[in-house]
Amino acid sequence: MGKLPSELGTMNRVDWIPVNLVAKILVELLFAAREYRDFDERALSAERYCDKTSDELPSMDDASDVTPQKLSPLTLTADPAPNRPRTPTSPLQSPSTTFSALTPRSKTFNIVNPQITSYPSLIPFIQSSLATPLQITPLAEWLQVLRHASDTPAAVSNLPALKVISFIESFLRPEEAPKGTLSTGEAVKYSQTMKDLTPVGENWVGVWMKQWGFGGSLKQ
Repeated sequence: MGKLPSELGTMNRVDWIPVNLVAKILVELLFAAREYRDFDERALSAERYCDKTSDELPSMDDASDVTPQKLSPLTLTADPAPNRPRTPTSPLQSPSTTFSALTPRSKTFNIVNPQITSYPSLIPFIQSSLATPLQITPLAEWLQVLRHASDTPAAVSNLPALKVISFIESFLRPEEAPKGTLSTGEAVKYSQTMKDLTPVGENWVGVWMKQWGFGGSLKQ
C-alpha cells in the first residue's frame, strides 16, 4: 500500500511486552505467588500423608482394609495479612501454623508494560528504518485504501491487516476505547523482569519489523 497510519485512534497507547519477556514474567509471578500463599488444610494433610515412610503406609496385603480417599485439588490463596510473618514455602516446615483462621482472597496481576509510550512516537524510527519511506495518512484514510486493496486476488496474503480489519476499524469508535489504565503495581512488586521493563522503542520495533516481513524493505 505504501502508506502508514498517522495514529491508531483509541489504541495509540503502547504498553506492549515482547512475548519472550511475558513468559519470564509469568514464571516469576508463579513462583512468587507460591511463596506468599497459604496451603489449604486438606492439601496439608495430603502432603503429610505422602511424606510418611513406606513402613508407615498400608501394605498391598492390607489393601482391602484401606478406604479409598478422594483428595481435593490443592488450593492456593493469597495471604490477607501482609504484615504477618511469611508463610513457609512448605507447610511441613512449620506444622503449628494455623491455616483455617485465614480468609482467602484472590490477587490479580495485569501483564502490560508499566512504561507506556505512544504509537505516533514510534513513526520516526519506522520511517528512518525503511529504504523507501511510507506516506503518512490518517487512520480512516488508511483503512479506506486497505478496503479497496481487498479487491485484488492476492490481497489477503500480501496484506495481513485484512484479516483483522474489523478490529482495526473499532479504533475509530470512541465508545469502544479501553476504560482507564491497567494497574501494574502488584506485578512489578513480584516480578523483577516486569520492574525492569523499558518503553517500547527502537530495539524491539526493529526486531518486530523484520519478523513482520519488512526485511526486504529495510535499509541495509
